Parts: sequence; structure tokens; C-alpha cells
Amino acid sequence: MIWNMNDLKETFVIFIFSLIWGSIFFLNVWQSTEFHKIEREISKNILRKETLIKENEEIKITILTKSSASRIDQLFQNSIENKSPNEQRSIHTLSLPKMKEKY
Repeated sequence: MIWNMNDLKETFVIFIFSLIWGSIFFLNVWQSTEFHKIEREISKNILRKETLIKENEEIKITILTKSSASRIDQLFQNSIENKSPNEQRSIHTLSLPKMKEKY
């Protein structure tokens, strides 16, 4: 069988046509899977964000209830009762690290 130039052109055109459509189909499927993967990650992050917000609110409520004036007074009285008179009058000095100056 002898191939002439028209047969080669026709075969080449068919090959290129099928290559282009196959590539388009592959890219479409790949893009769809990537889109759904990103969509799942976003929904997981949104759910995580909501749980963190709920935990944060619970922590805020706990801090507010434990830092009420009566609670602080009660903790102070309990800590004073357990100390000797010399310890009650002592002054404690706390050294904090120096802040870096921003220019």
C-alpha cells in the first residue's frame, strides 16, 4: 500500500483532531475533580472555623464567669488564708522582658 500526500494530510488532521478533543476532555475531567477537591477543603475549613468560634465563645464565657468580682474576691480570700502574716505583707517584683522598639 502506497501512501500519497492527501492520505497523510487526512490522517494527520484526524490525529490532531482526536488529540485536541481528547486533551479537552481530559482537562475538563481534571478541572472538575480539582474543583470538587477544593470545594471539599473549603467546606471542611468552614466547619472547623465554626467549631473554633463556638469553642472561643465558650472560653470567653468561662473567663467572664471565673473573673467576676465575687469570684476574684473569693480566690483572694482563699489565697490570703493559706499564707502566714509575713507572706501576706511581702511585695513580689516581676521583671518583664523589654519591648523592642519599632521604627
